[in-house]
Parts: sequence; C-alpha cells; structure tokens
Amino acid sequence: LWRSVWKGPFADPLQPGDPPRGTRRSTILPEWVGKKIAVHSGKAWVPVFIQEGMIGHKLGEFVPTRVKHVGKDALSKQPKKFHKGGGGGR
Repeated sequence: LWRSVWKGPFADPLQPGDPPRGTRRSTILPEWVGKKIAVHSGKAWVPVFIQEGMIGHKLGEFVPTRVKHVGKDALSKQPKKFHKGGGGGR
C-alpha cells in the first residue's frame, strides 16, 4: 500500500550512536545520503551506506533477515565443475 502524498514519507528519528541507528520501517530521506546507518536484521546491527538510488525505499529492504542454509547433502550432490586428471576431454 502506498502512503498518502499529503502525509509525506514516514521516518523515525535516527537514534544516536556510532553509526546512528535507524528502524527498518523508516523511509530513506535525501538528508541521509552519504551517511552510514545501522539497521537491525533481527540478530545483529548491520551498517548500510546510504546512496542516492536508495531514496524513497525503506531501510529494511537493504538488510536481509534470513540466512540461506545449505545442507551437507546438497553440497555433496552438486556436480563437480573441475575434475583432477584422467577423463578424456574433447
């Protein structure tokens, strides 16, 4: 859902710290360009460097909350890309 234009973008004030901390739900404002802001991933504070292309997006979009888990079985079933010696190559 889009926020009404007359309300303006929603942004919680940055909490003091080094780097300052922001909430995932805050919209990135033009004043923040060039700053490094820490955003919580659910487990740790992750620093995000704000660039011009990020304006209007939410801080939470740039910090993943899930870690892709690759099991031991999946690793052993992957085909080998490079084989050592032997094998008649064309």
